[in-house]
Amino acid sequence: RESDLSLYDAVNDFGFRETLGLENVYSGSAAHRRITRALSSSAKLSEFIASASSKMADAFKAHAQGERHGKGSGAARRRTVEMFKLMRVVSLEVAMRSLLGDSVVESLSQEFMQKFMDFQDLVEDATAKATVLPRFMASGILADVRKKREGLVDELVGMLGQCDEKDFAPYMKVLVGEAAKGPSQDEENEQKGEVSEDRKCSVQHRTAQYVIGLLFAAHKNIAITSAQLMIMLIENKTARARVLEEVGSIDESKMTVEILREKTPFLDMCLYETLRLTQHAIGSIRKVRSETGFHITTSDGRRLVVPKGHYVGSAHILIGRQAAFQCPDRFDPDQHFRRDESTRNKTVPQLLEGRAGDTSTARSPGGVHACPGRTIAELLVKALAVSWFRLTGDSAEMANGGKAPALSFERATIAQRKAPCVISFSANEVHEG
Repeated sequence: RESDLSLYDAVNDFGFRETLGLENVYSGSAAHRRITRALSSSAKLSEFIASASSKMADAFKAHAQGERHGKGSGAARRRTVEMFKLMRVVSLEVAMRSLLGDSVVESLSQEFMQKFMDFQDLVEDATAKATVLPRFMASGILADVRKKREGLVDELVGMLGQCDEKDFAPYMKVLVGEAAKGPSQDEENEQKGEVSEDRKCSVQHRTAQYVIGLLFAAHKNIAITSAQLMIMLIENKTARARVLEEVGSIDESKMTVEILREKTPFLDMCLYETLRLTQHAIGSIRKVRSETGFHITTSDGRRLVVPKGHYVGSAHILIGRQAAFQCPDRFDPDQHFRRDESTRNKTVPQLLEGRAGDTSTARSPGGVHACPGRTIAELLVKALAVSWFRLTGDSAEMANGGKAPALSFERATIAQRKAPCVISFSANEVHEG
């Protein structure tokens, strides 16, 4: 509970007040939780996924026209891309078009997406430094990031002045309504004269701030997970062949939630296995607010007390690396299947919930503090995989026949890689002019 463990105090201590702004720390994050939870449980989810999937297919085909090598034409030519960069660009473009609207994207400068990705990388770097450096040393770094955020906000405010609200995507329309409610009481208490009255009362300015928070949360972990999933399957050709069997009959331009949930059970297992191996080294950090501290009982019965003012976090990766797994450090999707005697010993998929002490694994972080967008995020990762494999088939491989770089857990995100992951592939059904 916020009265015992505080998310807001923790993120403020680590610099999010400066990097993402008070609007996002308080009322913005609450608004996004309300909207995404409503979308995740509504009939509009399938419509949203279908639209996003179609945009994914178009984006992949457009980016497949990039750098080419070798002789020949059309699908015979090999293309090379850095996998994490490709997935970030595609997922951010799809997020902006699906959540904000095509008219919004067309109204922004061509450099906006790159500037935003650079900003997000700076936020992660500044946050990491703010957690270990004394505040007086980190303040200059955080101030530089804040200045870049304000530049992006100003560009978004200009866009909002040009666009007709009727052209906004449904999510964006609801977001404008949330912004019109103004600051929460907690945010008002924290303002303390920092924000001028005209900017604080501007719906456009508040909407722009919310959009920064939305894009920050809506694309990068999806992109990283997707890139890791593709790389895992590039290096595990048997598993990739089974995924190709599943996605071969799917039309990515007519994707639905039902198709993604019912037609791709093995892709589900590959996704969960990817998440198991790449979960955060540390996350869900909260600051203890209770005067009596935060009481923890360990698995062996010991009682510990974390004092007020200290932090509590979760090492998510430990759940997925339990010795109970047959192959705790190796990609093996079949670990997520179990025998069911009621089906005559047929191997059937079992959706696993991630309780410590058994052979299950965490999906996207769950529980009381679960990411409200986890359902949408997992569907989008699967949709990205379908679009990618429909485009590339079994042609993708690490460039120059090499192995993928080792996993890196240095950032407070899903694990990345210690070096760029350049792959080559042949693209199907790409018509060159």
